[in-house]
Amino acid sequence: MGFVPTTHQPKCESLFLAVEACKKGFQDAWVQAVKSIIHTQSLWNKPLQYCPYQLGDQVWLNGSNLHMSYPMHKLCLKQFRPFMVTEKLGQ
Repeated sequence: MGFVPTTHQPKCESLFLAVEACKKGFQDAWVQAVKSIIHTQSLWNKPLQYCPYQLGDQVWLNGSNLHMSYPMHKLCLKQFRPFMVTEKLGQ
């Protein structure tokens, strides 16, 4: 009546076919769930729509981090006029 480690237990087959069928159904459902999770995660990856600026393009300057001489930050301009890209810096 003591503890018997599982390594010393003989593997016994199930005597009921219904239990085996139910076990097989659970395994099939598990495999299907894993496949659907992997498929759903692959749909989350969306391609980036980044395209680098070319010479001659016009871009807006975001002024949120620029320190201007306005009395309050909320009175400062948020964006500045379109500027033309004249040269490429970096890669």
